[in-house]
Amino acid sequence: MLRVKRQGNELSINSIIAMALALIVLAIIAFLLIRSAGQANKGTDCIAQGGDCLSECNDKLPILSPYTCSGEKEKCCMNIGGLGQSDK
Repeated sequence: MLRVKRQGNELSINSIIAMALALIVLAIIAFLLIRSAGQANKGTDCIAQGGDCLSECNDKLPILSPYTCSGEKEKCCMNIGGLGQSDK
């Protein structure tokens, strides 16, 4: 009698479990990336970094910083290391 060998067309249980675990890991990584992207915006905010949004920097806040302000013509001005303090 002829025996017909089955080709491995069906997915094994181990393959299905491995794919499900990989999908769960990818979902967790995507969630963490999306959550951290929302917090990254707070890191570039001028006021959150100790600056002040002004149209021009002044004697109290003499340093122009790279942080962002909400207004179009506003600049983020900071006082770093005691520069510009006239109280001394």
